[in-house]
Amino acid sequence: MKFLNKIKTTFQLLADSIKDGLSKARSNGLYKKMAIILLGFIGIFFAVFVFIKLTTYLFESIYNFINLHFFGVAATALGGVYLRLKWSDRRDQRIKEEQERKLSNDRIKMKFSEGSYDKIRKFLFTQILNEANFESLTGLYRPVNPAELGNAQTGNYLKNGLIFHQFRIPKVCLEDVNVSLVTSVLQSMIEQKIGVYGIPGIISPTHMNRNDVLMVSDISDMKTHVILTTVLSFNGEYADQKAYDRSIADSLNISTVERTLDDYDYHG
Repeated sequence: MKFLNKIKTTFQLLADSIKDGLSKARSNGLYKKMAIILLGFIGIFFAVFVFIKLTTYLFESIYNFINLHFFGVAATALGGVYLRLKWSDRRDQRIKEEQERKLSNDRIKMKFSEGSYDKIRKFLFTQILNEANFESLTGLYRPVNPAELGNAQTGNYLKNGLIFHQFRIPKVCLEDVNVSLVTSVLQSMIEQKIGVYGIPGIISPTHMNRNDVLMVSDISDMKTHVILTTVLSFNGEYADQKAYDRSIADSLNISTVERTLDDYDYHG
């Protein structure tokens, strides 16, 4: 009898403990949280189930379509591969032809540049460096003979379809020259002389101070001499780009001067 009472008491304590735990869970909102988690699991399971069913249906549809129209699908695939290969071959052929055409043009220009170098060197020697005020304006002087300016074997090259010539002009003294001033003076003299005389075999007289063919590209100060680099271009694009660059540079210089004056006025 005592044993049965002890079991009864134990079950009663267990029931009271469960009832107390459920009461605490209800008060803490645990039911709601468990319900949300359960619904989340159900939603995920349903989404996965639907995805698997749709994927299975899609693959079955594709399989059935291919099975019913096998020869048509195979012919379409082979046709696509053939067209792709054909297009690739034509593209490669166009690239090859373009490279060959460019190489041929470069060879022609290189051959032309060898002759144009001597003509431009003579033009510089007789028309530019021989000017009475050339030395005083630039700090450079004319050498004894044209050969000292350079030669076509080492002084010309091609870049981006343009012909570049380089000439060595001696300096009066070892002091640094004003590269911007020398560039401006040389370009101005070149335009004036081409406008009147042209360059025989290369440029006809333009009769105006506008020259799109022979441009000063760069002047490098080498202490005892300068390296003058000219560009020979017959489409005018290089001249337009140089004019644009000079315009931008002039605008920046003007802005710098104005900014300096404003600061001086403000602080002064």
